Amino acid sequence: MKITIVVLAIIMQVSLPVFAGEFAFRVRVIDENNQPVSNATVNLDILPNLLMPTAKKLHELTDTNGMWAYQGSYGGGVDWGVDKAGYYQTGGDKLVFTNMPVQGRFEPWNKLYEIQLRLKNNPIPMYARHTGMENPPLKIPEFGKPIGFDLIKSDWVAPYGKGETPDFIFCVATTNSAIPDSYYKEVPRAPQWKDMTASLVFANDGDGLLCVIDVLRSRGSIFRLPRYAPESGYESNLLRSCRGIWTNGTINLVGDQWNENQNYIFRVRSQRDQNGAITNALYGKIRGPIEFHPGGDVIFTYYLNPTPNDRNLEYDASHNLLKAVLGYREAPPRGP
Repeated sequence: MKITIVVLAIIMQVSLPVFAGEFAFRVRVIDENNQPVSNATVNLDILPNLLMPTAKKLHELTDTNGMWAYQGSYGGGVDWGVDKAGYYQTGGDKLVFTNMPVQGRFEPWNKLYEIQLRLKNNPIPMYARHTGMENPPLKIPEFGKPIGFDLIKSDWVAPYGKGETPDFIFCVATTNSAIPDSYYKEVPRAPQWKDMTASLVFANDGDGLLCVIDVLRSRGSIFRLPRYAPESGYESNLLRSCRGIWTNGTINLVGDQWNENQNYIFRVRSQRDQNGAITNALYGKIRGPIEFHPGGDVIFTYYLNPTPNDRNLEYDASHNLLKAVLGYREAPPRGP
């Protein structure tokens, strides 16, 4: 008898968060000019739960006004997105409902979600690499010394590698932290604290970075960043610092060092005329943060347009100009 009661209690605990009910929502699909997109495919995936053990998948088209609507049983969650030939695939906003249905309906009922499709306009071949996926990843060759990295050769400049032009100049340094000796007397087995600084500077007047914050990295269009690099607004240096622990010859960073929504547009190999105007430069983007990890790992994902003065940032993932020299996992993992 006691065993039966325990089993029933377990079943009740599992079943309590699962409620029967329906949900409804509407979608309006627009392009970058806020015009409706007809015949776009809305992909709906309703996840299973105890009351709806089989997942439900739908692929339906928007009408001439770019509209689509759904009403049906709610499962264990909802994923949805939109695509159309000639456009970049786009993930929909998360659908959030009340914990319990009201009169058989999950609220908000029939909410309208607007979603934008970005046109595949002019994707081009680029030099593209994610430096953190190989083992070992890209490492700073020497601490405390500025060292150039060539984006076209995708290597450190000589004598550390085969690079020729210092597009990015990294410097990673460590110093002893200002912690009183009395601390180590009280805690004799404590690891040695170190301070770490990491900087990125440029060789040419006019080179630099421009920060772009993207807070929807898990949703929205796979073509996330601006279509064209701006002509101005570039900063010539990036400096970060962090306190870490010296353990077995490496620095284990403490706390959050980078904003994961941080992205950058950059300009390198700049040349100016006698009036100070940029006459020649290469443009590109960094998707995600630039990370400096324990042991000197430098991890970032970059895309470089090879054509001088062309500010187009729309990458053709099928034509990576670094394909012949990349490691197995170093091709950028997501989107243009």
